[in-house]
Amino acid sequence: MQLNPGSTLGPYRIVSSLGAGGMGEVYRAHDAKLHRDVAIKVLASLFAADPDRVSRFEREAQTLAAVNDPHIAHIYGLEETAGALALVMELVEGEDLARRIARGPVPIDDAIPIARQIAEALEAAHELGIMHRDLKPANVMVRPDGVVKILDFGLAKMVGGAPGPDATVATMSSPTVLSPAMTQIGIILGTAAYMAPEQARGKAIDRRVDVWAFGCILFEMLSGTRPFGGETVTDVLSAIVSRDPDWTALPEQTSVEIRKLLHRCLDKDPRRRLRDIGEARLICENPHPGGVANAAAAPARRPKWILPALGAALVIVSLLASALLVALRTPKTGAPKEVTRFDVRPPDNATLDIVFRPAVSVSADGSAIAFTAITEGVSRIYIRSRMNVDIHLVPGSDGGTNPSLSPDGKWVAFFVNNSIRKSSIDGPATTIGRAGTNRGIAWSDHGALIFPPQASGPLLMMSVDGGEQRPITTIASGERTHRWPDVLPGGKAVLFTVGTLGSPDSYDASNIEAALLATGERRTVIKGAAMARYCGDHHLVYSKGPALFAVPFDPERLTITGSPVQIVAGVERDSSTGAAHFDCADDGTLAFVPGSSVGDLRRLVWVDQQGQKTAVGLPPGPYQEARVSSDGTRAVLLRGTTGGGDVWTYDFSNGTLNRLTFTSTNAAPMWSPDGKMVYYTAFEPTGDASTIMRKVADGSREAEVVRKVPGRAYLDWIDDQQTMAIIDSVNAVSDRGDLLRCAFDPSVAPQPLVAGAANEFSGSVSPTGRWLAYQSDETDRPEVHVRDLTTAGAHWQVTTSGGEEPRWSADGREMFYRIANRLIGVPLGEGAAFRAGKAHPLFDALYNLGIESGRSYDVDPKTGRFLTVVPAEGATASGVVRVVLNWDAAAATVGK
Repeated sequence: MQLNPGSTLGPYRIVSSLGAGGMGEVYRAHDAKLHRDVAIKVLASLFAADPDRVSRFEREAQTLAAVNDPHIAHIYGLEETAGALALVMELVEGEDLARRIARGPVPIDDAIPIARQIAEALEAAHELGIMHRDLKPANVMVRPDGVVKILDFGLAKMVGGAPGPDATVATMSSPTVLSPAMTQIGIILGTAAYMAPEQARGKAIDRRVDVWAFGCILFEMLSGTRPFGGETVTDVLSAIVSRDPDWTALPEQTSVEIRKLLHRCLDKDPRRRLRDIGEARLICENPHPGGVANAAAAPARRPKWILPALGAALVIVSLLASALLVALRTPKTGAPKEVTRFDVRPPDNATLDIVFRPAVSVSADGSAIAFTAITEGVSRIYIRSRMNVDIHLVPGSDGGTNPSLSPDGKWVAFFVNNSIRKSSIDGPATTIGRAGTNRGIAWSDHGALIFPPQASGPLLMMSVDGGEQRPITTIASGERTHRWPDVLPGGKAVLFTVGTLGSPDSYDASNIEAALLATGERRTVIKGAAMARYCGDHHLVYSKGPALFAVPFDPERLTITGSPVQIVAGVERDSSTGAAHFDCADDGTLAFVPGSSVGDLRRLVWVDQQGQKTAVGLPPGPYQEARVSSDGTRAVLLRGTTGGGDVWTYDFSNGTLNRLTFTSTNAAPMWSPDGKMVYYTAFEPTGDASTIMRKVADGSREAEVVRKVPGRAYLDWIDDQQTMAIIDSVNAVSDRGDLLRCAFDPSVAPQPLVAGAANEFSGSVSPTGRWLAYQSDETDRPEVHVRDLTTAGAHWQVTTSGGEEPRWSADGREMFYRIANRLIGVPLGEGAAFRAGKAHPLFDALYNLGIESGRSYDVDPKTGRFLTVVPAEGATASGVVRVVLNWDAAAATVGK
């Protein structure tokens, strides 16, 4: 549709033509109602005649209109008249970046601020799930006052639709506004030159195509030349997919950090490319931390006047330094701090390890972030420095959990099974102490580590170089555990979580206390919270349920001085231990793993040996410990989030869910061999004993008491006569497990099967009743062992690289075990002797969701499939560590 000056479109009067592009014509118009000039883009008939494209265009325009960023040209509305669809946008005066670069390279001091504003605009849009897909200099306007505005944000996606074989053709029809002087070949070349390799090949794309285009623009601004050029479109695309830029074209004074940023943005493999444009913006805010790549040579001779001048300069510098020191010590009352958000993602093929223990640590000075991620079934420690876009694997951290960074971010301490290790950023790691099942570790600025020696116990203190471990707290009456420590500034006191015997791990029932390291004197700080961290500027951040709260706090008097405010609505946490995955620094840096507020909702699924999942027809719920009946027709399971739950049965054929108990303190339900009864254990409030219970599977009679047993007991196996069971008995004080043979006759004392200094747990008896498989950490990490129940002393260690939760196939010819979320199969030889074959991975589809009994899957005796629980859709963790700088400047919106 052609519009002439003086004609109208709704309330808009056309003033002049601004140009044309692949989508249609663009006009300058005047808004008669609001008395302002706007830009109107009239869609070409090619698009306006397609109802699907028009509908998609309208939906996307509504989304884009919600983007409120000073560096993105705003969308004011849509107008439709005479069958034409027009987009009303902000009119941006100034010069587009293509014209500016055409005059030569942009000086570094001008180019970096422009790049920072481009990155800020991309960051704002990416957070809303919007990508540009056609970013190039012609789409970047620089106003006379230096403010950058990006045009046509997201319009390429609106028009182009989903990637496919014609993705390249669609991108060639770019929405860029063109001046009459630009030729059609210029349009095509100008668009192709900024396409990412995967975009040029027509593959599926994500926001990393915008990161690539950003790198191309920054390179071109600094060098005055495109990183990928050619005479034809084919030449350009060939350069993009097969050649590197001419890095020597960059100015010599380009800093090392900017060069590294360009290399990461222009990596042809999207898996290695910079993932978050927010990181690029941070680097552009401080582009010279590492100096320039090629420093200029010093002059050959020194002028005669240099020494007197140098002396005077030193005096001036001294005075300025004194003034600066005073300024730094004086509280600032000027402009508010700017809130910055960006995501740190684990390496490819890695997932965050968010089970049992906190996965995130931030150094006190905010210079580094450490997190735990799983690759190939093994947890490892990774570090991301503030000014380095690379994710760094800590050498020697295989099996590492619960990282704690030193205050300066140069060292990290972590647990590996029963040991505490310390490593510099570049390694290697060394063992400096011993500890049991860990529940947190804190690094003091006085060179000490504070940690509980086991899941149940007080806090100990040890030098970061190892040596004596001395207690600094004492377990009081009714308490079970002191965990998740955090040392306060000055190293005089430590925050920690107190779990009670009545509700040992509930994040709603624990208290946060502070203890003086010199005397052990304790004070209650917060009631009804799970974990707390001191975050500088006299604030505590603590977790309660799925949320994070901030509250004013006096670290000298150890008292709360104000009212709490919710700052994050959804953070991932482990409901069985109370661990929340967040940390913060004294400089206002907050890092957390975003998660749904319904994080305890799960689904039951079947998984075959190829890893294919089939959902069980149950609505989402807090399911755990599901076990299949001997005929494969029913499951018994727990519903509950912490410290046990209630026992339910589920019939696979008719979808019936039936509740058997109503006390919420039960664990380890299992079927009797004939499927007529359900057995389970009920915990005593003190935690030092349990009761074995049974109930008719149809719920028609009241539950019966079988007998009491020591510790927190979990049923593993019941004999065919239902006169004897094998149980895991976990000591409430030491948190160490033993395997016991327990007769149902209360007059017969339980007999130890596997009992020692190690933690033996998760027993599983073979179908023949002869072999007992279990996990033991006697070699400092969980490994799978097998014992012959008919011959005393007969013992085999099946695994040497870690293993948990052993289970048997129905025919006894194969054993399974879990490493992180990976299931491993081991063929077994036939005959009287126990012979294990070569282990082989089956699939990565299990989830260790922090279930206290450790039972996360069961084997269907009929089909050989595996029944397990997985996070419900929408209730999984985001898979990223979200970092917020200056979180306290916008506490109400930190989690958005």
